Amino acid sequence: MSVSISNRKIEINLNSYMEIVEPKVGNLLDIVDNSKEICINILNTDQMSGGIFENVLKIVNYGDHIIVTEKYHSPLGEIYVEKHYEDVKPSAILKILFPDTFK
Repeated sequence: MSVSISNRKIEINLNSYMEIVEPKVGNLLDIVDNSKEICINILNTDQMSGGIFENVLKIVNYGDHIIVTEKYHSPLGEIYVEKHYEDVKPSAILKILFPDTFK
């Protein structure tokens, strides 16, 4: 399990169908809201990569605001999009970006 409460960091691994692979806990959204840093990794099923988890989203929680960094791959290279949100919980962002996974 990738839940590290002491460092207040959590890594969530999703498969290619956007289903949670790890961690399998019931109160995941509560843990996310109380974490300082949330990393979302998605399984890359490309034959060249060999099925590794790649980081696609990082949320840093500062309490009164959060910073969401999205990572995209393109033919030109990696593209990072950073967004700032005020008075929003990390779990609300996860529910918007992954509505079938985080309910």
